[in-house]
Amino acid sequence: MKKVAGRYTFSPTDLCVFMESPFASWMDRYHLDHPGELAPDETTEDQQVVMKKGVEHEKQFVERLIKEGRGVIEIPGAGDRFSATLSSDREGA
Repeated sequence: MKKVAGRYTFSPTDLCVFMESPFASWMDRYHLDHPGELAPDETTEDQQVVMKKGVEHEKQFVERLIKEGRGVIEIPGAGDRFSATLSSDREGA
Protein backbone atom coordinates (compact mmCIF):
# COMPACT_ATOMS: atom_id res chain seq x y z
CA MET A 1 0.00 0.00 0.00
CA LYS A 2 1.31 3.41 -0.94
CA LYS A 3 0.02 6.94 -0.58
CA VAL A 4 1.12 9.53 -3.13
CA ALA A 5 -0.37 13.02 -3.23
CA GLY A 6 -3.18 11.88 -0.92
CA ARG A 7 -4.12 8.94 -3.15
CA TYR A 8 -3.82 5.32 -2.03
CA THR A 9 -2.66 2.54 -4.33
CA PHE A 10 -2.97 -1.10 -3.37
CA SER A 11 -0.96 -4.12 -4.44
CA PRO A 12 -2.14 -7.73 -4.84
CA THR A 13 -0.48 -8.43 -1.51
CA ASP A 14 -2.64 -5.74 0.09
CA LEU A 15 -5.73 -7.51 -1.25
CA CYS A 16 -4.52 -10.82 0.20
CA VAL A 17 -3.94 -9.18 3.57
CA PHE A 18 -7.45 -7.73 3.48
CA MET A 19 -9.02 -11.08 2.54
CA GLU A 20 -7.18 -12.77 5.40
CA SER A 21 -7.77 -10.04 7.97
CA PRO A 22 -9.56 -6.72 7.42
CA PHE A 23 -8.07 -5.62 10.74
CA ALA A 24 -4.52 -6.29 9.53
CA SER A 25 -5.32 -4.28 6.41
CA TRP A 26 -6.63 -1.44 8.55
CA MET A 27 -3.47 -1.55 10.63
CA ASP A 28 -1.31 -1.33 7.50
CA ARG A 29 -3.20 1.80 6.46
CA TYR A 30 -2.99 3.26 9.96
CA HIS A 31 0.76 2.71 9.90
CA LEU A 32 0.93 4.48 6.54
CA ASP A 33 -1.15 7.44 7.75
CA HIS A 34 0.57 7.71 11.15
CA PRO A 35 4.21 6.70 10.63
CA GLY A 36 6.18 6.02 13.78
CA GLU A 37 3.16 5.72 16.08
CA LEU A 38 3.07 1.93 15.90
CA ALA A 39 5.68 -0.57 14.82
CA PRO A 40 4.58 -3.46 12.57
CA ASP A 41 5.30 -6.98 13.76
CA GLU A 42 8.60 -8.46 12.62
CA THR A 43 8.39 -10.90 9.73
CA THR A 44 8.52 -14.46 11.06
CA GLU A 45 10.73 -17.20 9.63
CA ASP A 46 7.61 -18.97 8.35
CA GLN A 47 6.49 -15.84 6.53
CA GLN A 48 9.96 -15.43 5.01
CA VAL A 49 9.84 -19.01 3.68
CA VAL A 50 6.40 -18.44 2.14
CA MET A 51 7.50 -15.15 0.56
CA LYS A 52 10.63 -16.79 -0.87
CA LYS A 53 8.58 -19.63 -2.34
CA GLY A 54 6.15 -17.12 -3.83
CA VAL A 55 8.96 -15.22 -5.54
CA GLU A 56 10.43 -18.49 -6.87
CA HIS A 57 7.01 -19.52 -8.21
CA GLU A 58 6.55 -16.17 -9.96
CA LYS A 59 10.00 -16.41 -11.61
CA GLN A 60 9.29 -19.94 -12.85
CA PHE A 61 5.89 -18.87 -14.18
CA VAL A 62 7.37 -15.93 -16.11
CA GLU A 63 10.14 -18.16 -17.49
CA ARG A 64 7.51 -20.65 -18.69
CA LEU A 65 5.55 -17.87 -20.42
CA ILE A 66 8.71 -16.67 -22.18
CA LYS A 67 9.58 -20.24 -23.29
CA GLU A 68 6.05 -20.58 -24.70
CA GLY A 69 6.68 -17.46 -26.79
CA ARG A 70 4.19 -15.30 -24.95
CA GLY A 71 4.74 -11.56 -24.88
CA VAL A 72 6.07 -10.71 -21.47
CA ILE A 73 6.52 -7.10 -20.43
CA GLU A 74 8.61 -6.45 -17.34
CA ILE A 75 7.56 -3.41 -15.34
CA PRO A 76 10.54 -1.72 -13.67
CA GLY A 77 10.74 -2.03 -9.89
CA ALA A 78 11.12 1.73 -9.45
CA GLY A 79 9.22 4.71 -10.74
CA ASP A 80 5.53 4.98 -11.57
CA ARG A 81 4.70 1.30 -11.95
CA PHE A 82 0.98 2.01 -12.03
CA SER A 83 1.27 4.18 -15.14
CA ALA A 84 3.72 1.75 -16.74
CA THR A 85 1.26 -1.09 -16.20
CA LEU A 86 -1.65 0.89 -17.65
CA SER A 87 0.45 1.87 -20.65
CA SER A 88 1.45 -1.75 -21.27
CA ASP A 89 -2.17 -2.86 -20.98
CA ARG A 90 -3.29 -0.23 -23.48
CA GLU A 91 -0.60 -1.40 -25.90
CA GLY A 92 -2.00 -4.92 -25.71
CA ALA A 93 0.56 -6.56 -23.46
